[in-house]
Amino acid sequence: MVISGIEYSTPDCPWQTSDSPDIVPAGSGDGVQSSKDIVVYSTPEPAGIISGLSPVCQGQADVPYSVPEITNAETYIWEYSGDGSTIEGTTNSVLISFSNTATAGDLTVKGYNEGCGEGEESSKLINVDFLPNPANPISGLSEVCQGQSNVQYSIPIIQYANSYIWEYSGNGVTLDIASNVVLISFSETATSGILSVKGQNDCGNGPESIKTITLETLPGPSENIIGFDIVCQGQSNVIYNVPIIQHASTYVWEYTGEGIILDGTTNFITISFLNTATSGILRVKGQNSCGYGPQSSKSITVEPLPTESGTILGLDSVCPKQTNIQYSIPEIQFADNYIWEYSGNGASINMDNNHILISFSRSATSGTLSVSGQNDCGSGGSSYKSIYINPLPDSVSIVPKPNPEFHNYPVYLLIYPGDTTGIIHNYQWYFEEDLLENDTLKYYYREGGILEGTYRLRVENEFKCAIELEYEYIKDKSGLFEKSDVFVIYPNPNYGEFNLTLNDEIIPEDAVSIDCRIFDIHGKVVYQTELPRQDQYIRLNELNKGIYFFELNAIGIDKQILKLIIL
Repeated sequence: MVISGIEYSTPDCPWQTSDSPDIVPAGSGDGVQSSKDIVVYSTPEPAGIISGLSPVCQGQADVPYSVPEITNAETYIWEYSGDGSTIEGTTNSVLISFSNTATAGDLTVKGYNEGCGEGEESSKLINVDFLPNPANPISGLSEVCQGQSNVQYSIPIIQYANSYIWEYSGNGVTLDIASNVVLISFSETATSGILSVKGQNDCGNGPESIKTITLETLPGPSENIIGFDIVCQGQSNVIYNVPIIQHASTYVWEYTGEGIILDGTTNFITISFLNTATSGILRVKGQNSCGYGPQSSKSITVEPLPTESGTILGLDSVCPKQTNIQYSIPEIQFADNYIWEYSGNGASINMDNNHILISFSRSATSGTLSVSGQNDCGSGGSSYKSIYINPLPDSVSIVPKPNPEFHNYPVYLLIYPGDTTGIIHNYQWYFEEDLLENDTLKYYYREGGILEGTYRLRVENEFKCAIELEYEYIKDKSGLFEKSDVFVIYPNPNYGEFNLTLNDEIIPEDAVSIDCRIFDIHGKVVYQTELPRQDQYIRLNELNKGIYFFELNAIGIDKQILKLIIL
């Protein structure tokens, strides 16, 4: 600009004018004078040294930076050459926030005014330290068990991480951290939760990785076992049970005794106690994939069966009608009583624990004698003894007949007509109650004739089995009969053995045989035979006690029926 022919300027800025009228140089006379306001600008001074942190961290916010005030600066221009930063402020002091992705760069600042513009800048290198990288997925079990120890979880190494932060949101765990690997021990009360991990350095924490862990619960405690406290050896399918155990997938039953068969893996089982079973403790506990829960127990007393019986002592062979024969065994341990049995027929047993007396009837058959001990639990092992019933001599009636050796005398003899072929027999005759010592043959006779009276003959075979036959010899039989009687029975009543005497005056001599039948009170034939025309001694021991009707019929006579009473 030229004033009065002279050019003026500022050292570093051009003239700037205001909006006043133009200037008119003076000195040309006394004319009208005008004026103009002039603003003179100076360039901002160079920026001083920037104060503030370096290095900084990604994610660090509101970091202050400043320079001394710049002369001639109306405002300050701050710039950052790196990425991921935000500058707040236009004075000589600003705040910079570095994002999680911020990078290193130069921070510059310079003064600025409207007239002269920007001054010289100053700069500061800011190094940005990285946050740890995001943690990768966690490796390890998603389902674990309460009480499980040292379960390993891990992640790959996190870049820029100086350390690792592992955390678990559930309860009841212990973490043993070794950088990117952790060992977790879960207590028996541990709960499900979320496991998290993130890297850490001086700048802070990186993004975390998480894993949900589900805690499988151990089975709950078993309640009291329900079932018998006392059982017996040999008892089968005895039921035991417990209420359902929470979280149990199966049940583990154990018995400390011996000799059982245990069937079942649920809360219900059956136990069969063998004959050798012993007392013990029954235990049960729930089980699942995590292990066992607390068990409960029950003491079981096994009552023993009687021990096996010993050898039966006594006769191996006996005779029919032999009575009160003793058999015995040693006492049986644990037996409250004894069971004696005989497989044959016609034997009566008088029991007295380990001793018995057996009486065999005339019709008794061979069989096996057995015995076992018995108590509330049952019977023990049996022992056996075979008993053979020897045969009796033939049970036939004594027959009176003329003595062929005394033709000149009217002498009779009594004879035993039984079959003795090949068998040794011993005979002994009695008259009334007197023993006829010298009469030991199968027949008896007396010179001068047989006396009237009762004769008895004992016949014994080689097995020492004997029968006794009785015969009442009456020379004149007419007194036994009523006028019309065809036959008589005596004694009557009897015990199944009696004499049948025929009335010779009525029965024709040419009657070769006589039909005989016996009926019960219902008219059923219980005995039927054909008899010779002679007196008989009849045995009907197989008939039960009761009233019967004896029918006799022959050619030339009227049929006759008599009542027969067997006691």
